[in-house]
Amino acid sequence: MNKLILVFLFIFAVVQSKFAQSAEEYFEKGKYMFEIGKNEEAVKFYTKAIDADSKYVEAYIGRGTVYMFSLNQTSAINDFTNAIELAPEVDSLYVLRANAEVSGGKYDAAKDDFEKAISLNPNSTFAFIGLGTMYDATSQPEKSLENFNKALQIDPVNKLAFNGRALLYRRNDNMPLAIEDYSMVIKLDPKHAFAYSGRAICYFESGEFQKAVDDWDKLIEMSPFMKQVVKAKYDEAKNKLK
Repeated sequence: MNKLILVFLFIFAVVQSKFAQSAEEYFEKGKYMFEIGKNEEAVKFYTKAIDADSKYVEAYIGRGTVYMFSLNQTSAINDFTNAIELAPEVDSLYVLRANAEVSGGKYDAAKDDFEKAISLNPNSTFAFIGLGTMYDATSQPEKSLENFNKALQIDPVNKLAFNGRALLYRRNDNMPLAIEDYSMVIKLDPKHAFAYSGRAICYFESGEFQKAVDDWDKLIEMSPFMKQVVKAKYDEAKNKLK
């Protein structure tokens, strides 16, 4: 009888190992598919990983992220909720769910999740950046600015926080401060296309057309496909210089 029990335990351990290995393999395939832009295939592999191991937190996060990028926010929120149930002490999971909630227009729920993340980790820059972005989206500039500033107090070289605050300034027609923040991003990362694009618009709106053209030239040099995206404003700025 003891031998039979040992054989059964051995078989069970082998089966468990196979399932765990399969879950890991499916997870890695899901990651790869997402990286190359095949979102539907990524979801299939992440789902297989979850079927093989229903407590695979990273697989729920991976699939939720794909759903979020695919604008399927309901499914994203569900997956992040599953991840939170498995690891309720991880602050970044609440930030992920909050971002999906913001994208889906669920601002009250997002606020609760961002604040939960901060209660778990008072230095969660991503939670403060998320709150700043959410308050900007809901036309609450003072609260938005407060949270971007908190993020930068924690991490004074955080490019996401500078970009978010620059966009807030730009939306509220404070072009000098927006230019200052975009310039800081460019100082931190001289190849940051988004910052060049944002600063060019600020220069254009401020009537500094040569500086706008210079930034668009750098942007096009880095990303040639952007030439058609910025063409109308770029041509207008060029004409202003004649």
